Amino acid sequence: MLRHTFTDEKMAKHLWETKLFLIPMASYCKKYYPQYANAFSILKSSITTLNDSMDAMLERVAPESVKTEDGFT
Repeated sequence: MLRHTFTDEKMAKHLWETKLFLIPMASYCKKYYPQYANAFSILKSSITTLNDSMDAMLERVAPESVKTEDGFT
């Protein structure tokens, strides 16, 4: 077993928390810090892409860790 890795449940929770907190925060920062709007757009896009990829892989590898309404099991 690899050390320092997330369990499937922890990964699902991490993805949910990122969608709930980090993505909206990037949108907020783009609005209120226009001098950094490009950086926050790139950051938001990169995080969204990585999360979508990880979510797809998680669904293939561990379909039993289906997320509940609050985002994690």
